[in-house]
Amino acid sequence: MKEIKFRAWDKTSNKNGIMIQWEELKKYHAENIFINAPIEITIMQYTGLKDRTGKDIYEGDIVKLDDVIQRICHIEWDEEWSRFECRDIEDDGNIKPCIWNQVVRIIGNIYENPELLKE
Repeated sequence: MKEIKFRAWDKTSNKNGIMIQWEELKKYHAENIFINAPIEITIMQYTGLKDRTGKDIYEGDIVKLDDVIQRICHIEWDEEWSRFECRDIEDDGNIKPCIWNQVVRIIGNIYENPELLKE
């Protein structure tokens, strides 16, 4: 069974925003985070997968796929297909199915490292 956990990007905490990790989110009652949350909070779900270093992969993460052609993608949820997908940053934003048996390494996320989306 897939472990269910979240993290949150809180843009209102300071001028740059902060990422609130799962361990910190668990300390609060759900209604305080999800219902009474400030308008500028974004919740991201854990994909159930880890990168090659053992780090949890969440939607919004930017990953490097070390296959034959190294690609940089960000992870997003596709509601129509009910799955996580990689949006290929280097290939005009085309959606690629995530091929998790490749070597995947998290290099940032779309909130703390937006400059990686422009590479």
